[in-house]
Amino acid sequence: MAQKPVRHPVFASFYAKVAGPALEKAGIVAYRKRLLAGLAGRVVEVGAGNGLNFAR
Repeated sequence: MAQKPVRHPVFASFYAKVAGPALEKAGIVAYRKRLLAGLAGRVVEVGAGNGLNFAR
């Protein structure tokens, strides 16, 4: 039997709101945009994170 995926949308939403401005100030947002520019189709991101690399 397949397990249900674990989701923590409340934490993810809160973290994104807190982390977003801090990352912008540190210049990470510009780096992320350059890094991800031109990606299309199915993209696999490996590692733990808050999902800020994915469009909403």
